[in-house]
Amino acid sequence: MLRVVTLGFLLAGGVFATDPYAVYQFEVVQNEIPLIECPQNQRTSVLLTGTLLLPRALGDLDLKCGNNTDVSGHFRHLPAPTRFGRNFLTYVLWAATPARETINLGEVMPDDMDRVTFQSHVLGSTFGLMVTAEAYFAVRTPSNAVVMEVNFPISAPIRTVTLPKRPVYQYDVFSGRVLSLNVAKPIPLKDYKLIVSQYEAENALAVAQAAGADKYANGEFSEAKALVNYAADFKKKGGSPASVIQVLHMATTAAEAARQTAEAERAKVVQVEEEKAQLKRQQAKQAARKRKPQAANRR
Repeated sequence: MLRVVTLGFLLAGGVFATDPYAVYQFEVVQNEIPLIECPQNQRTSVLLTGTLLLPRALGDLDLKCGNNTDVSGHFRHLPAPTRFGRNFLTYVLWAATPARETINLGEVMPDDMDRVTFQSHVLGSTFGLMVTAEAYFAVRTPSNAVVMEVNFPISAPIRTVTLPKRPVYQYDVFSGRVLSLNVAKPIPLKDYKLIVSQYEAENALAVAQAAGADKYANGEFSEAKALVNYAADFKKKGGSPASVIQVLHMATTAAEAARQTAEAERAKVVQVEEEKAQLKRQQAKQAARKRKPQAANRR
């Protein structure tokens, strides 16, 4: 099977098409997500349709409802996500809970016919579903590039949940180098997946470093870098594409864990600094109160 891969930009709000290394900036396209009330111990079907970003995209999902709901089905008309910018390499299906948490249900990687067969599960029976374009499969927070959402009948009573504001990462892993994904001729699907896995790992490292992982989570970050280097050596020594992809996936997951650790550690540092500053302000106020009576006595 072959896949033609091209890199381009969707000319819409926030895209600077004149800049060859522009980073795609998305407006928030979905703050509220409808919740599916999945009847216990029953099966139900859900239709996902494309947003303005991918109006032809379709997804048919079958839900086997329960405390641990099975999610399976098919997606169609999902072109390569690099159309939204070079850092977007894959799609991810998300579940959103009534508690405003988002859960990564798994990667939605199109084949050479822009189709996907999907299988996963989610805890609980009340949740929303959406598909986003992402920089790598292991992300733990959805991007603002929502490409598919649940299509409900207009007359259906719908509960919604408002998702927290998502962070926007400023980076471009491709900046200043040749884009080896930008090929006009078809390449084998296994080679395409290998290239995408390589760039997913590099994207994950770039995001982790931008979050300060090299400082606040150096051990995890170094492990992720070592896995990327090992994958490169393994590939040179003739390792199978499937094995190299597996190592790269491990690197991507490790880099995402390092990013999460770094953000948590950095938040602790910020909190400690704020507490120190608050203590200094309180001490200054107390010193000022003591000086007032002393000044009055001297008079």
